Amino acid sequence: MNLSKMSNLRAGQTRIPFWDLDKAQRRRGKRDVVRGNCVITNKPHTITVYSDELDKWLTGNCLIQDALITDVSADDREFLMTGISPEGWETIFPKTGMSSLVGDEIK
Repeated sequence: MNLSKMSNLRAGQTRIPFWDLDKAQRRRGKRDVVRGNCVITNKPHTITVYSDELDKWLTGNCLIQDALITDVSADDREFLMTGISPEGWETIFPKTGMSSLVGDEIK
């Protein structure tokens, strides 16, 4: 693992090799777990990504949505970029009660 690439993660996020892979996953490639606390809730959040895809994004040669294409949700990509977990976004922009403010578009 290239330690210089690890420094491109957000402060407080760590990258750890994920070893519990089945045979098909091992054929696809190595995976890493990225852990960190949400910057809004301060609660721990964890995502699992393919190492080669994470490295591709961390080099800066590719947009995150073009690099992390396998089993990575928009919420997971957002956590890598901003440090905000899905729960943090819900805290900032709650879905409940919004419809009375803007109409029926938000449900």
